[in-house]
Amino acid sequence: MASRDGWLTTGDAARIIGSTRQHVVDLCNRGLLPYSLVNRHRRIRREDLDVFAAGAQRMTRDQRRSFRLAMAVAGRLVADPEGTRHAARAHLADMSPGSSRRRGGKWHDRWIGLLDGPLDDLLTALTADTVDSRELRQNSPFVGVLSDTERTAVLKNLSRPTRDQP
Repeated sequence: MASRDGWLTTGDAARIIGSTRQHVVDLCNRGLLPYSLVNRHRRIRREDLDVFAAGAQRMTRDQRRSFRLAMAVAGRLVADPEGTRHAARAHLADMSPGSSRRRGGKWHDRWIGLLDGPLDDLLTALTADTVDSRELRQNSPFVGVLSDTERTAVLKNLSRPTRDQP
């Protein structure tokens, strides 16, 4: 689908966001979706498509829930990066391809890369409002990092949306 350098064709972009190729072309022509020309063909960066798609749709209740929990986990990561990463790696071991409790599938390797990479990349992945981050948060390896009391406090007001709530 995406080329090795992260650029998508308009057809690839259309499949990702569930629209027609012509709709993607129209978005580009209206300036709503950044693109570059290669010969006479539009190419769209995956990151730009993710930003567009995230802005085009509001978070579901479940996505807001995982976003808030991820923000709390991000705070824990800043305070104790190694201990928090260790707990996530242990949970990922249970989700590994050989495990009978596997449920993370394609996200397993992504999380391993993020846990082994720079802390800022991990924090961005946890807290960004992109399609990719939303999907990553739905398959989080940070189970058990927050206590029941902390989880309850984070989720306490979830049913009451605020004006600035993502």
